[in-house]
Order: sequence, then C-alpha cells, then structure tokens
Amino acid sequence: MKKIIGLIVAGLLISSSQVFAHCGKCGVGDAHPESDVSAMVTKKSDMLAKELKLSDEQKTKVQAILKEKMDKKAKIMDEKHAAMTSLHEEFKAKLGTVLTPEQMKNWEAMMDKSSEKGVKCPMCKDGKMCKMCQLKKADK
Repeated sequence: MKKIIGLIVAGLLISSSQVFAHCGKCGVGDAHPESDVSAMVTKKSDMLAKELKLSDEQKTKVQAILKEKMDKKAKIMDEKHAAMTSLHEEFKAKLGTVLTPEQMKNWEAMMDKSSEKGVKCPMCKDGKMCKMCQLKKADK
C-alpha cells in the first residue's frame, strides 16, 4: 500500500513540477519586449497594411480589431493563471495532508530546485517569457 501511495505522489510531483516550473529563460532579462499592447498593435497593423495594401481607413479599423483581440487574450491568460495557481495551491494543501512536515519541506525544496534547473515552460519561446512566467517572476 505504501508503494502505491508513493507512486501516486511521485507521479503528481512530476506532473505538477512541469506545469509550474519556470523555464531557464524566465529568470533572465526583462519582460516580454512586446508586452506593450499599443506597440504590438502598431507593429502588426503596419505589417498587415504593407502586405495587404490597406487604406488608412482599413488600417485604423484593423488596429481596433487587433487591440480588442489582444485585450481579450490578456484577460483569458490572466484567468488561466489564476486557475492554475488555485489548482497548484489545492494540490499543495492536499499533499500536505499526506506528507510529513519533513517530506513537505523536501518537496518544496525539490520544486525550487526544478525551477532553478531550467525546466522548460512550454509557453516561453525564443527567449521571451510568457505572461504566466512574468507574473510568477513578479511574485518572487
């Protein structure tokens, strides 16, 4: 029975550490260079205007559509971050009911160590931090 519980806990540890680990890029450098929504909207609308030969009126409308999309996307990402944080806290609380205080301390050390090793966050790409990792970095 202890082996089964141990395997379950190990599986949960492995899966949760990958979800909440910072990638190696997250602790280095500044926040996303494109985190400024207006700069991103301008850059994308300029590219579309050039490629699609948009009129000034079309470009203005496209900028409004892009801004609306980015605002909605940011809201979704914030909600996702809150849900993942809540899930992690729930997992940690439940784990605390099974592990001894010493085991819990060791688990927390393991989680810290996995983030220091540079476990890759699937959302961070090309040296840029995802919004979730930016928020986690800001929380530290």
